[in-house]
Amino acid sequence: MNKMPFTVTIYRSVDEIAPHAWADIFPSVVENYQFYKVIEKTLLTDYQFYYITIYRDSKIICLVPAFITEFALDTTIKGPLKNFTLKLRKRFPHWLILKVFICGSPLSGGKLGVIDQDQPEIAYVLNETISSLTKKEKINIFAFKDFHQTYTKFLDHLLTYKFHKIHGFPFVELKIDFKSFDEYLARLSKSTRKGLKKKFKLIDNQPHFEIEVRDNLGELVDEAYQLYLNTLKKSEIQFEVLPKSFFELIATYMPQETKFFLWKLNGKLVAFDLCLASGNQMIDEYIGLDYTVAHQYQLYFDTYRVIIQWCIANGIQSYEAGALNYDPKKRLDFAFIPQYIYTKHRNPIINIFFRFLGFILKPENFDPVLRSMKKDSTTKKSNIGVLTFGIFWLVILSDFIESLGELFYKKAALSTGIDNIVFSNFTTFATKIIINENLWIGISFYILNFFLWIIALSKADLSVVYPIGSTSYIIVMILSMVFLHEHITVLRWIGVCFIILGIYFIFQSTHKRENLNND
Repeated sequence: MNKMPFTVTIYRSVDEIAPHAWADIFPSVVENYQFYKVIEKTLLTDYQFYYITIYRDSKIICLVPAFITEFALDTTIKGPLKNFTLKLRKRFPHWLILKVFICGSPLSGGKLGVIDQDQPEIAYVLNETISSLTKKEKINIFAFKDFHQTYTKFLDHLLTYKFHKIHGFPFVELKIDFKSFDEYLARLSKSTRKGLKKKFKLIDNQPHFEIEVRDNLGELVDEAYQLYLNTLKKSEIQFEVLPKSFFELIATYMPQETKFFLWKLNGKLVAFDLCLASGNQMIDEYIGLDYTVAHQYQLYFDTYRVIIQWCIANGIQSYEAGALNYDPKKRLDFAFIPQYIYTKHRNPIINIFFRFLGFILKPENFDPVLRSMKKDSTTKKSNIGVLTFGIFWLVILSDFIESLGELFYKKAALSTGIDNIVFSNFTTFATKIIINENLWIGISFYILNFFLWIIALSKADLSVVYPIGSTSYIIVMILSMVFLHEHITVLRWIGVCFIILGIYFIFQSTHKRENLNND
């Protein structure tokens, strides 16, 4: 590192960086220098901010905003599994919550400034700097969060240093290359177009609706903030909760870029949408809705109509609407733009399984729209035998049920009171165990396991499913320790580690096959 012509400076505030230097490394970025000022001033209690700056001959050639925070691993999970983790969280508040070092922005997709993406030595310096910094801060996990595919040429250099590249939630973008809203509607499907026109009539025929665009919320900030909180509570996936001061300061620090779109009904604020506009680009940041009237008047869809019309009138060519809530955006013909996460654990053994964790937590596993799009994008080549998310958890569930059966078999055997079974007492033992309810509970679990196992085998290769079934050994050991108070030796735990390693290798083999099928 010392031989390279680079120097590294780590700043703790954006104020320590000259605005012109920031603009040089981040040209034409809507979420600019002032945006990071607002973030610092409103989120300082929740995050520790860093700005990794790499110089060559006193000139910045790479700048990476970063922060330290506590991150819940179940943040991106939805559905029944999310409900399960939330229940556990009530009993164990710190379960699945890890302290992490994240490169990127806490409020949006990740951005980094680099003069030349095709310079692996810069990636080397960046990796060494992050490793040193996180070691000092006693943090084991670091990641580059939600980076647009245009950054992959540079960030893929990190794979050399054992980072894992996994899919994040895509953001959506609408290219505004049409001259009127009617022309835009004509591009949509007939059913979508018909449905939207019906929705818009509800507002157009309501004489007491007022729509305006302004640069600040002013006296409406309290009402707007409550609408923001209402909408946040409705979301299954929740990230940061912004303070009210964010909506005040964004207008103060970015008066030219900030646009608040407001909907009033009988003089009362019922919806707002905060957007940032600069040059030919618009970014939709946050929305707030009054749900007592939002569904009745289809306010969510009307926000898109008003904003798109504003973009057309003001020469905006790109409208970004962020991640999540994908179903309406798909129908509105937004393009889904991939984002990637590059993550790594300091411990090389644990780091081996981070790719496996990414396989489990990837967005399409929890979002039906993304899952259907993934399915539609695959080729006609067969994927039979591939270890999908659903098959994996089906096998794990089958193993868990089988392990419960084993537990009840053991309890049935213990309940007979006969430790040494020989020919002379076998009849007595058999009689006692047959009438024991634990035996029949165990048999019931085995019958249920049988059907789950058959379903798993019908969907994947036996050579894939059967080795994954070895997780039953791990589950049985845990159940034995908890419910039977059996002592598990270190040697047995070492055996468990080898089982987990074997499962990882199975996953790797089927993952490579899936990639070949999708090429």
